[in-house]
Amino acid sequence: MSKHHVGVTTKLKKDIVVRLEFVAREKGMNRSALVRECILNFLAAQSEDEFPSFIAQNQFSSVA
Repeated sequence: MSKHHVGVTTKLKKDIVVRLEFVAREKGMNRSALVRECILNFLAAQSEDEFPSFIAQNQFSSVA
């Protein structure tokens, strides 16, 4: 991982995992890549007004 990536772990119900695996396979990607794509699409649909200015402008030094 590059210095700008942070690992995230989550617990999902089996039915969601099965659906993720199916869609990932159909798209020719792994499950992690699909989850990243979904999160990025969700965040892109949000208005920048919904985030504090330092997040909207990518002006943060670290995320923990």
